Amino acid sequence: MNLVVKIEVIGVSPGCVNCKRAEDNARKVAEKLKKEGIEVTVEKVDIMSPGLIDKYGLLMSPSMAVNGVLRVNGKVPYEGVVERFVKEALTRERQLG
Repeated sequence: MNLVVKIEVIGVSPGCVNCKRAEDNARKVAEKLKKEGIEVTVEKVDIMSPGLIDKYGLLMSPSMAVNGVLRVNGKVPYEGVVERFVKEALTRERQLG
């Protein structure tokens, strides 16, 4: 079973410095994990997108969701933290699948 983990980096558009750092960290993790055979997609999402607040609640920029679960709100997560979020999401998906 080939699982894909989706990271949504949520922030203002155009991106502020912290939003760009959060996205860069997510993309670095995606590239690292790709070498380990783990597929991770990274999507930049405008914080003003319709339905986003209904989906995740009140948001502060930057925020990050992994497989539809809000993990970071108003902070720039370090690469190691993002990697942990991805691996936890994989574990959850495997347990459910």
